[in-house]
Amino acid sequence: MPKPLLWAWAVTTAALYGVLAYGSYVTMPSLAGGMLGFDMRPLGMNASDGATYMAAMTDAGRLYYLTWLKPLDTAFIAALVVLGVALSRTFDGRLLWMSVVAALVYGVMDLAENQMVASLMKEAQGGSDPEFALIAWATRSKFAAIAVMALTLLAQWRRSPRHG
Repeated sequence: MPKPLLWAWAVTTAALYGVLAYGSYVTMPSLAGGMLGFDMRPLGMNASDGATYMAAMTDAGRLYYLTWLKPLDTAFIAALVVLGVALSRTFDGRLLWMSVVAALVYGVMDLAENQMVASLMKEAQGGSDPEFALIAWATRSKFAAIAVMALTLLAQWRRSPRHG
């Protein structure tokens, strides 16, 4: 990817995250009794907290998640995966494939997490312990994958002849 396009993509991805962060850290908690959502907790949400969160979620919160936040998050996930892969290829090196795989795993896990949360929001019922456990696993997996992606990209960048 040409450097100007890479920079433009990075700025676009950051802007998407800014809007998404506001929705996730400000708007959604205001519609869910002040609680942070499933995907804002790197270690996941246990079944008790999940049930409390879903019980506190208003109809307006469900609608906001399904019609605004989930589509925006989907766009952000796609943008971040593309950015991660593009940076991997730009830096090249021995960790290229690890970075690419980590980016793809992150995308799959985050999309899966969002789909499971959307199912709960559509049902407007509490959810079951196995559902909450599966969402928590996807959440932990996506955060682990994004950490691996970031660390491998950093290592690639440090070893790159283009560094600096």
